This record gives sequence, structure tokens and C-alpha cells, in this order.
Amino acid sequence: MTVTSQSSDITFGEASSTSQFVGQCAPGEVRTITVDATASSGAEVRSYALSASVGYDDPEGDSGTDGDLSLGLEPAPEQEFSLSNVSGTLRAGEDGTLEATLVNDGPRTVENAVVDWASDHTNLSPQETEYAVGTLEPGESTTVSFGVDASDSAREGPRQFDFTVGYEDDNDDQQTSSTLSIQSNVAASEDEFDLEPANATVSAGGSGNI
Repeated sequence: MTVTSQSSDITFGEASSTSQFVGQCAPGEVRTITVDATASSGAEVRSYALSASVGYDDPEGDSGTDGDLSLGLEPAPEQEFSLSNVSGTLRAGEDGTLEATLVNDGPRTVENAVVDWASDHTNLSPQETEYAVGTLEPGESTTVSFGVDASDSAREGPRQFDFTVGYEDDNDDQQTSSTLSIQSNVAASEDEFDLEPANATVSAGGSGNI
């Protein structure tokens, strides 16, 4: 049996068609054929037309083809996540923390989810590049946190931080989300010590303790 896609948005691996061996099939017998299909990132949530043909040998050994088979395939919506409620304690020359709420926007439950640090800042380094989340159902949220080392030369001001979510889909295949971006400020460095006069009054021509 050969299945052929009528659109470049639906492929079988890198090909527009795929074949599957069925074997002997008695009259009235029903067989289930499974093929791996891929929907491109630009595919829409709508029905795509597929055509199918079956090549066979009849009992007399003559070859034939039934090519008048058609079926449809509708890709599921793309799995989406979002980050919100961002808070950070980042300051030049100090260790800080960057926190945010990760939401599974659906439409599927994901398993073994991991948030990966995808930013590249010269003066800001994560203490760990992964934060394990585990299973997250549609609409469920959790807080993710990254320790961040800010060097003395880190500039004061806002920064953008990028993350991706790796997870297992319904078929236990490893998938990666699109990039999720958040913003947080880096504060200027602070002096570790300061001096303030406690008693600095000395009269002209006199002396005293300061």
C-alpha cells in the first residue's frame, strides 16, 4: 500500500509518499496500516488530502492496482508554552536568581519536561542550564528558577533571557518548543562597605576625635 500527500506541508520523513507491506489479505479482512507523517511548522489546523493505492496479486498470480482510495489528515494544534510572573535579583558582581512561571498552554499533556537556558550573555552565567519540570497538563503551571552569576563588569539595565522547553509527546518522541523570551533588570554593583561620620565636629584652632 502506498500513501501520497497532496501538500508539501505533510510529508513522510522527507518524501511526499510512503509504502507499507500488507501481506496476504482474505476477502472481508480488515488490516490497520500505520505510517509516520510529519506536519511542517507552517501547517494549518485543517484537513489535508491524502491519496492511497494498493498493489496486489490475485489468486491467479496476475498483478493489479487499486488507486482510487482517498483519505484526510488533520494536524493537531502546535504545543505551546508561555512564561510569566518574572522576578529577578540580578546585580553586578553578585549571585542572583531569575524566576518565572511556566504555563502549559496546551493542547496536550507533556511528560519529562525540562526548561533549557538558551541565552548567551557575556557577563551573566547560569549556575545550571536545565530546570526539570516533569509532567505538566494543559493549563497547569509551575515556577522555574535559575541561579545566575553576574560578573563585576555586567552593565546595569534590562536584559532579555531566552528559554526552550524540551518534552516527550504522546508517542514518547522528544520535542522542543519554540523560544520563550522574558525580560529582567540587572542592578548596578554596590559597595560592600561605606563610611559615615559619627562625630565630625572640630572647632577652629582646636582638636577632637572623629
